[in-house]
Amino acid sequence: MADIYELQLALHLPGSAPPEDLALLRWHLGLEGGRQGDGYEYPLWEARGAALRIGGALVGELHSSDGAGYALTARQEAHPDEFDDLRRIVPWLGARTTTAGTVGYLRFHEEHLPTC
Repeated sequence: MADIYELQLALHLPGSAPPEDLALLRWHLGLEGGRQGDGYEYPLWEARGAALRIGGALVGELHSSDGAGYALTARQEAHPDEFDDLRRIVPWLGARTTTAGTVGYLRFHEEHLPTC
């Protein structure tokens, strides 16, 4: 059995977010207009469709909020092999978000409550 976790993020970014930051997020989400960079081997949040282990659907969206900024939502299955990359990008997002408080969680697929 694989060690699979549910990663869920929901946050806002300011309208002043630099184009290169938005391009990196688009790449991680598997969206057009993205660019690979910063040493990541593959996009972290490009999976879509039915989740194999965590139930529900896998999503990754970045939308403009009528000039007021950007809304980012991602729900993905994550393996511990990806944790180093997640430890890099989640604080990076945290330093850029305009969302106060919790912006997401990580939950082992067999647990009912998030662990982090």
